[in-house]
Amino acid sequence: MPNILTKVAAYERLARERQMVSLIDRDIIALGGDFIPLRSDWVSLYYDTAHKIVSDDGGQYAYRAITT
Repeated sequence: MPNILTKVAAYERLARERQMVSLIDRDIIALGGDFIPLRSDWVSLYYDTAHKIVSDDGGQYAYRAITT
């Protein structure tokens, strides 16, 4: 099971990792749900579990995310 962050914890961690948090990122955190950290080979990010978009055929989906 992935490590889920609450909005407050996500904001605090993002503020520590990236000193210049934009207003857009603050809005995403404030209006979002819980965040799940994800690390790939080239980027680390937190994706917002409350904002999932599914394609018309249901075969693809995307989440809103904030990179670190």
